[in-house]
Amino acid sequence: IMSRPARITRRVHFFTLIAISIWIASILLAPWMKDRVPLLAGLIYMAFAPTCHQVSERCFHLFGGPLAVCARCFGIYIGFFAGALIFPFINRRCERPL
Repeated sequence: IMSRPARITRRVHFFTLIAISIWIASILLAPWMKDRVPLLAGLIYMAFAPTCHQVSERCFHLFGGPLAVCARCFGIYIGFFAGALIFPFINRRCERPL
């Protein structure tokens, strides 16, 4: 049986992974939405504009258009997602007594 703090930590971790997944999905789907749902695609590009220059030559391209962020920012987001994925395994390992 898990303690209450462990259950809370597990839930927070789960919802954090969901939020990061939605964040990355919006980056990847913005070029696809450009022709299909231009208003939503425009909102996604605008949402990322304050933190990323979005220069097309420095962005990965998917579905015939640039991602909503540059390659560097995309790498940071993917790294954050990877770190969040492996966190529970590293955390358990660190908590073991020597």
